[in-house]
Amino acid sequence: MTQPNHDKQELHQAQKEVEKAFNQLEKENHELFHAQQAVQHEGQKLKEAQQKVDHEQHDVQLAQEKFQQAQAKANTYK
Repeated sequence: MTQPNHDKQELHQAQKEVEKAFNQLEKENHELFHAQQAVQHEGQKLKEAQQKVDHEQHDVQLAQEKFQQAQAKANTYK
């Protein structure tokens, strides 16, 4: 007659373990969500920095072209 009582205790223990595992999973999922947000934020900052670099490279290229044109003009006067 003690078997049903023993089974009940085992079931209760198993439920506690499942709840504990579920709570741990929820905690880790929450941490992962925040980590993903941080990665997305850093990715956005990186994208903006890359756009600035591209813009600066374009400005440098234009300045080099103007310099070469000025140099070519100066060479025609020599």
